Amino acid sequence: MRRQNAPTPLRLMRLFGITEQTAMRYVSTACPERAAKLPR
Repeated sequence: MRRQNAPTPLRLMRLFGITEQTAMRYVSTACPERAAKLPR
């Protein structure tokens, strides 16, 4: 089951103007259950 408000790296990059590495770090910290599913 996927949460509707779950952050995605692309959404964070567009919203905050951050780098891909920072967005991936945030997502893996905020949602560890999703971290294994994201491409690196």
